[in-house]
Amino acid sequence: MPRVQSALASLGEEFTTNARVRLGVWCVLAIVLLYWILVRSDHLEAARAEYAGEIVRLERAQDAGAYEEWPDLLELERRTATELTTSFWQAETEGVAQARLLSALTELAGEIELRQARITPGVTQTVDNAPGVWRVQARLTARHRNGAELRLIHALATHPKKLVVDLLEISQSRSRVNILVSAYFVGIAPEST
Repeated sequence: MPRVQSALASLGEEFTTNARVRLGVWCVLAIVLLYWILVRSDHLEAARAEYAGEIVRLERAQDAGAYEEWPDLLELERRTATELTTSFWQAETEGVAQARLLSALTELAGEIELRQARITPGVTQTVDNAPGVWRVQARLTARHRNGAELRLIHALATHPKKLVVDLLEISQSRSRVNILVSAYFVGIAPEST
């Protein structure tokens, strides 16, 4: 303890007698104070920005609360969801889904009188960002008469359940059509795949 007291006494004596030491101590204190002010200023600016964001969110919430047409929007959303849901295919299992798609393509090929129609199942996979929706693919390869390919495209586009054409190859010289079709199913149990 006496060493600490003697060191402090000599430091105090040096501080009172030497102007350069006083100036250095004051400069160090000024730098520390300036740093503290800058750090506090950054914190204050961040708090001010957060407060301004909270005010904007509060105003949005107040505007949303004052909006009187929520029941109408809810009803519109329900109708749209119902329309969208009815455009999806329904199946309980992956096999049933593939069978329904193959059956629909077989029926289309028969209506349009495609010859040597060959329909093969493709991949079945879940759709990203759409829980409970499955994408089922099938390929239709057939020979056609002139004009039948246009009727086939029209039939695919106007099918009551949505069909998405992923690949369409029509060869007029060989009278062949090659189509890769996707259908979107709901109701497939994940355990069955």
